[in-house]
Amino acid sequence: MTLNTASQKAKLVRLLHVAKTQLMMSDAEYRAQLATVSNGKTSSKALSVPELEDALRSMKARGFVVTINRKQSKPDLPIYDDHGQTKMIRGLWLELHQIGAVRDPSERALANFVKRMTGVAHPRFLSTDHASVVIEQLKKWLQRVGDKDGR
Repeated sequence: MTLNTASQKAKLVRLLHVAKTQLMMSDAEYRAQLATVSNGKTSSKALSVPELEDALRSMKARGFVVTINRKQSKPDLPIYDDHGQTKMIRGLWLELHQIGAVRDPSERALANFVKRMTGVAHPRFLSTDHASVVIEQLKKWLQRVGDKDGR
């Protein structure tokens, strides 16, 4: 069994266990379902990949719905730098969030913005020149949004 087949098999086994839980199946019901699909095998680990796929199809026919958790909760980046320009960048970012121009006020979102602007991974690593560029862009953004709102 190749690594790819092994990982595919492990994924299918996990999905079957999730299906069992979602469908609130007893252990006996679950094993009977597996036996029906796989010619008598009652353990998901004993099933081949095609048998696991058949078992998953039968679970879907019973009402199992596969959902994908797209947003993994990642902790926000810590704030380390209290340098004046970095504080100004953070303040402008939060101000843009307060008026609705920025959806995500997190440090990670700010770091992504800074990286797009300058290629530098985080505001604390900015040179004075790069920080000035970011500050000016944030000010212009704030002014554009303010002009739309009639400020």
